[in-house]
Amino acid sequence: MWKVWRVVLAALLIGLSAQAAYAQAPDTPAVGVDETTETAAAATVRLSEKALTYTGNVNESGQRTFTLIVQNTTINNLTFVLNDLVDADTGAVMVSSAITINPAQVDSLSQPQTFTVSINGQKEGRFQGELELLYDEQPADQPLQLPLDIALATTPNVDAGINSKSLALSVTPGFFSSPFGRAGVVAADPTLNNVTLTLLQNGEGVATVENATVLTMRGSKGQTLPQNAVTVSTALPMTLQSQEAKTLEVVVAGRNLPADKYDGILHITVQNQDAPIQIPLTISIKDGPLLPLLLLLIGPILGFGINWWNNGGQARSKLYQDLKWLESHLATASFIQEDQQLSIGHDIARAQDKLIAGDAVASLETLLQTIRANIEAAAAASQQFLKDELGPVRQKADGQHIPAAYRRQLQSDLDTIQETVQRGGFSSLASARAALAEVSANLELALKMEAEMAALPASMHDEVAAKLNAAATLNDMRQILDDAKAAIPSGDDGDFIEGAHDVRDGQTPGAERELRLQRRESVWRGYALRLQWGRLGLTAAVYVFTLIVGFITLYANAPTFGANPEDYITIILWGIGTNLIGAQTINLSAIYSKQDAPAAGDA
Repeated sequence: MWKVWRVVLAALLIGLSAQAAYAQAPDTPAVGVDETTETAAAATVRLSEKALTYTGNVNESGQRTFTLIVQNTTINNLTFVLNDLVDADTGAVMVSSAITINPAQVDSLSQPQTFTVSINGQKEGRFQGELELLYDEQPADQPLQLPLDIALATTPNVDAGINSKSLALSVTPGFFSSPFGRAGVVAADPTLNNVTLTLLQNGEGVATVENATVLTMRGSKGQTLPQNAVTVSTALPMTLQSQEAKTLEVVVAGRNLPADKYDGILHITVQNQDAPIQIPLTISIKDGPLLPLLLLLIGPILGFGINWWNNGGQARSKLYQDLKWLESHLATASFIQEDQQLSIGHDIARAQDKLIAGDAVASLETLLQTIRANIEAAAAASQQFLKDELGPVRQKADGQHIPAAYRRQLQSDLDTIQETVQRGGFSSLASARAALAEVSANLELALKMEAEMAALPASMHDEVAAKLNAAATLNDMRQILDDAKAAIPSGDDGDFIEGAHDVRDGQTPGAERELRLQRRESVWRGYALRLQWGRLGLTAAVYVFTLIVGFITLYANAPTFGANPEDYITIILWGIGTNLIGAQTINLSAIYSKQDAPAAGDA
């Protein structure tokens, strides 16, 4: 076994020695070899590249390099031969002058040399040809050639059209869009608005628009629109032939987009075009029309109400309430007789007519003061009558010695007169005085009969007194005295109890007054209704006019309505500040008269 390993080890040592000897420098002869037998190195002339390829743009200078490797020899008078290059597909020719070589000629070369090929083509295409290298020592059957493959493309020159250098569009959301909702974008959102721009290929050949992106749209307050709210809807990539124009469409979609003016950039990239196209984009977004329209509806109503209230409405409303109160108070007031009620009611009706006719508030207030004074004076006169006229008669009846039944009857008549005066039941205060005068006359007559009865014999007093106390009327008393053969002079004994306080005949003044008041109320309501309809028609016309003008002026013409809260304040103040409802009525006949009148200079 050991012998085997010794043989293997010896073989390895011999192999390593041979490899070391082979690795010695070539100018160092191997041991045992004669220097005179060394073979000379072979000469080398070759190109570093098998082919020269170049891809670039028309009218743009480009360069490529190759190396001519020369070893162990010398070449002289190196020159280059280049024919025109041809595009096999189109037949287009690139002239040889478009290609230059530096250095263009070498007199002598004995080592590797690098050459630069400069290319400046004027046409688009893929041009192919050969660059041939010639030198004196080159054998005729061994040409040194470098294939050329040059692809040139035209440089795109795509730009926005003259009317597309900047883009602007206004966006009005849907009618029910809320300015207070959360902004967002979903695929189902309809397009709110769109704008198109024109791209023009001003260069030669075909240009390809690769991408178009809307950069962040930022508002005046720093807020941004939601992502994908503004997008390019045109399908890309898009090709443009030379001098061809095509359009791109930018669309805005979303819900509850905040109102403001937003600025951004539409960034467009074109294949092989170094500079991208950047187009300023401005989007003006306003709030939906529902809330502004509601405020416009409310504003004029508030304005009309404030204008009416400030220009006599408050005073006239108070006058109207005062007249209603006086009318109801007059119907239930105490101590006011029917003739006074009719007179005061006539004054109230006259005040109502003046209020309807639009008379001055000051004159109406004066008339109401007069009516109030008349009511107070009428009541005071009736109270004074009861105090100064009916009171003494009652005291006189209570203080005289007359039969008790007769006294009770007199007191009942006086109570009836007092009650009728208090509730205003007499046709006039004069009627009350007449009734009181009749009671006074009966009292005087009773006193006379009492004096005559005193002249009767004493034996008859008790009997006659008992009969008189049982008597119910003055006639009964007279009959009792006649039966007693008392000398009682005849007089106006008329209706004592029955007719003392009833001096009315025919239809009662109260019913007549009530009928007149009902007729008056009907006329008042009819006239007020006609005025109300007329005013309603005029107000509606002014209201519609104000609404249309305000909507156009404040909302439709405002591209970013709602961006500031002041917009809503302005739109409601528009209606409140409208004073058309308080304008003076134009007298057309007066205008016509002025038109016919001669001018001062013509007189």
